[in-house]
Amino acid sequence: MDTTENIKPRLQSFGNLLRAAWKSYVERFRVLVGIFAIPVVGGIIVSLMMEVDLAALKVVGIILAIVLSIIFYVASLALIHSVFNNSGIKEAYRFGFKNFFPFIWLTILSALSVAGGMIMLIIPGIVLYLAFSFGIYVFVGEGLRGFQALGRSAQYVKGYWWPVFWRYLGLFLLALLIVLVIGAPALLLGRTASNIISSVLNLFFAPFAILFVFCLYKDLVEKKAGLLPEISPGRKKFYITSAIMGLIGSVILAILAGLLIGSLFLFKEIPQDGSYQFDFSYPETFSPATPAGETTYSSTSLPQIEINF
Repeated sequence: MDTTENIKPRLQSFGNLLRAAWKSYVERFRVLVGIFAIPVVGGIIVSLMMEVDLAALKVVGIILAIVLSIIFYVASLALIHSVFNNSGIKEAYRFGFKNFFPFIWLTILSALSVAGGMIMLIIPGIVLYLAFSFGIYVFVGEGLRGFQALGRSAQYVKGYWWPVFWRYLGLFLLALLIVLVIGAPALLLGRTASNIISSVLNLFFAPFAILFVFCLYKDLVEKKAGLLPEISPGRKKFYITSAIMGLIGSVILAILAGLLIGSLFLFKEIPQDGSYQFDFSYPETFSPATPAGETTYSSTSLPQIEINF
């Protein structure tokens, strides 16, 4: 009996994925780094503005930081579009701005679902985080949105969870090595210089990381070609339930954080001995008018009340 059909094909090795990503990185270096340079360079300028002790400049810096945070998401989407379609900077950014809100919605759904999984004893959250990690690639490459994109990503990862995990871990360790070799010594140069060097490292490494994940995604697509059924209603219901749990948990956490911060502001002025002293005496400069023939009282005749908590 031939059992070769039941053998699961293996994913490309970590080394092969690195080589494939590096080859594409070298070939399209100028375009990919150019796409990501806009938010990174803008971030460096904003960080330098915030170092200046000038209130007006800080306000402008905060506004620019908000704008750049939006551009960062657009640039990430533009990068993936360029990787899929070999598009230039303008075309990639056009796609990024056009699809910004669907992308943000996908990101929110993924984050809430993972948060809900974390509430369910943590492990389901880790599983969902990895399962949904190709959602944006499905969104760009296959045109699926929302839970359809997340569900398709989970289908690709199914049966390959551990191989995908180890390849992501290898990429993380590579990034950590670069940070330790280059980023850590930069701390000796001061905070400003360290932030600039960190941003430059991100500028050059982020496109490579996206290429690596793209190569892994394409390998999974090839391995699962023709084997993906429609996402079942039960599976989609599970994702929605997890997202709802994540939303509820996030709201509760925000309320608790607000109460904690409020309590810190409320009680920060309490003396260490736990007592407040309330003075009910009239101010020295205040003399209430007294009708003729009535007894007057000085401010010192009113008692001081001390309340201990």
